[in-house]
Amino acid sequence: MWKEIAQIPSFYFDKFNFYILAKVNMASYNINNIRILLLLLNSNFLFNYYKKSGILISGGYEFKIHRIEKIPIRLPKNPKYYENLADYLLFLNATEERRQKLKEIIEFFDRQIADSLVYELYFKEKFAEDGLYPEPKEYLLEAVSKHLKPINYDRWAELYWKKQIEGNLKPEEEKELEDLENE
Repeated sequence: MWKEIAQIPSFYFDKFNFYILAKVNMASYNINNIRILLLLLNSNFLFNYYKKSGILISGGYEFKIHRIEKIPIRLPKNPKYYENLADYLLFLNATEERRQKLKEIIEFFDRQIADSLVYELYFKEKFAEDGLYPEPKEYLLEAVSKHLKPINYDRWAELYWKKQIEGNLKPEEEKELEDLENE
C-alpha cells in the first residue's frame, strides 16, 4: 500500500488488515517476500527513478499504480539479508514513540545502509566495470550481513498488536513480547 500523493515514497505492508481512511493504492506482487519490495520501493534510488516519470502535484508526487508498475524491480539472489534489514526497519518504525526516540538510528539504517545496498544491487556490474569492485559482487552486503542478526518481527508485531487491540496477553505472551523487544 502507499499514499497516492506524497513528498517521499511511503510504501508499506498491511499484514494485519487494519482499516485505513485516507486514499491509498494497493498492489499485489508475486514475490516470495514483500519486505524486499518495500526496501526497494522506499529506496532513494527508485524514488529518483520514479521522479523522472512522476507528476509533481500539491507539493508532492503522484504515485499512480500505472507508473509504479513500470519501476524496474531487481530482486537479490540471496534475499535473506535484505529481509533481515527490512525486519529491522519495520520494527524500528512500528510505533510513533520509537520513531521519535530512535530517529537517528532509523535514518542510518534506512538512508545509509538500505539505500547503499539497493544501489549495490542495481549497479554492482557497473562498479566492477569502473574498477570500484574487483568483480560484480555484493561486497557491501557481505560486510553488513555479518552484523544483521535475524529478528522475529512477525511474531513481535502479532503480539504487539494483539496487546494494543485486545488489551490482554497471557503471561507467557507478555514475556515473549518483552523478550522480542529486548532482542
